[in-house]
Amino acid sequence: MLSLEQVRDSSEHVTLHLENWLHLQSAYTVMAYWPMRNEISLLGLITNNQDKAWVLPRILPNRQLALLRFDPDKLERHPWGMYEPLESCDAVQRESINMVLVPGVGFSKDGSRIGYGGGYYDRLLKGMAAVRVGITHSQMLVDRIPAESHDCLMDYVATQEGIISTSNRVHPGKNNSR
Repeated sequence: MLSLEQVRDSSEHVTLHLENWLHLQSAYTVMAYWPMRNEISLLGLITNNQDKAWVLPRILPNRQLALLRFDPDKLERHPWGMYEPLESCDAVQRESINMVLVPGVGFSKDGSRIGYGGGYYDRLLKGMAAVRVGITHSQMLVDRIPAESHDCLMDYVATQEGIISTSNRVHPGKNNSR
């Protein structure tokens, strides 16, 4: 279990790495997330980069995610603990998103991901052309994670130690699932 101080420290370092990363600097519409449990917080990244169009997910029935424009004054707490945009926020089309910052319980160096088991991000990312960046603590980055055929792979993984490239950006715009 990571301490609050470790989570805060990791979040600050990941934010710095992303802010200095050319791929993020050139992205216009970026999907992020509101942290829950011990996830890396990207709130500083969003606050420091208001020139970008930020998108947050909202959980819908049938394990789907709505993509809504981030407005700090239009958030509500989900029963799972994180905040999500109100239904009244502007919807954003998947095709307009340049980069997706994806939370997870753990990631592997080849881009595999373990989430919380709902498959929300796998369904969202399937066929999406956006650059996929897994966001995690370096302690949660391992060499291999078993993946299933429907799992969508990350193109990069960002930790407090830096951003690593996986081998999955060979075919931009393809499904990149196994």
